Amino acid sequence: MTLTFYQKILWLVIAGGIGALCRYGLSGAIQKNMTILFPMGTFMVNIIACFLAGALFTLFQEKLELAGEIRTIIFVGFFGAFSTFSTFMLETAQLLRDDQLTWAIANLLLQNGIGLLSMLCGIIVGKFI
Repeated sequence: MTLTFYQKILWLVIAGGIGALCRYGLSGAIQKNMTILFPMGTFMVNIIACFLAGALFTLFQEKLELAGEIRTIIFVGFFGAFSTFSTFMLETAQLLRDDQLTWAIANLLLQNGIGLLSMLCGIIVGKFI
């Protein structure tokens, strides 16, 4: 199955929309039942996404021959909107699988550390705009 550029974009939009709606619905359903301030809805979505992304990636690599275009639609479209955290973890796991421990640790530390620092800087800048 070969998709044209515009067909790929359309399918990415559809998969992304479904992923965003799933994230919104699941996160909201979990969070509304929480009595603590911890963002359990987001936490659970990220953990579920990591599990599903890992399971599906392995299934597609080892058991099912699925076209790269379809994988892109699933992982970039659906999981990209459902949780970018799952992509981050999948890439880190691939580094570990490829015996790239230094790069895996760097990925974890840099994305979390610089990500938090960037968020805090953005908050500061946002207050002055």
